[in-house]
Amino acid sequence: MYICVNIFFNFLFILSGLIIFLSKNNNVIYYKNLICIITISYFILDCIKEIYLEKRLMYIPHHLVGIFIFYKLYKSNQDIKTLKIFGLLYSLIEFTSALINIRIYLKEGNSLSYKADCILFCFYTLLRLFAFPYLIVIGDNKMRYCCFTILTMSIYWIYIWSLKLLKKKIL
Repeated sequence: MYICVNIFFNFLFILSGLIIFLSKNNNVIYYKNLICIITISYFILDCIKEIYLEKRLMYIPHHLVGIFIFYKLYKSNQDIKTLKIFGLLYSLIEFTSALINIRIYLKEGNSLSYKADCILFCFYTLLRLFAFPYLIVIGDNKMRYCCFTILTMSIYWIYIWSLKLLKKKIL
């Protein structure tokens, strides 16, 4: 049940990033601030859910760093062009989160085939390793370090996922 809520928010955030990217210049700041507030609220609530309902701590560091990034973005005075690029990159990165949640949904329903897992892995890896580094360039040093931290977590998760795929292939 909770995974469906996460998938809903993934697609809401994908849409939000695209709204920033496609909106008129005079609306970008308004949408940026609104999306930052919604995203921070989601991360806080999801941390509580992860700790108390799911009994998992794996995503908490990612969420805490995300809260800090969106707080800094909310307070920042980035130019419109940079914010629009951020919106597009946010949509792409959030798409990878949707892929992870879709994978979990399929796995829990015993519907995750090896081929589907490989396809999800390839999309996740390509987007995280090639789109995410552009976020490191945007913002001040604190945001860069935070984005680099999340990229490092992503590389670790890619490594773990690849080991699982190799294990499935061997068996």
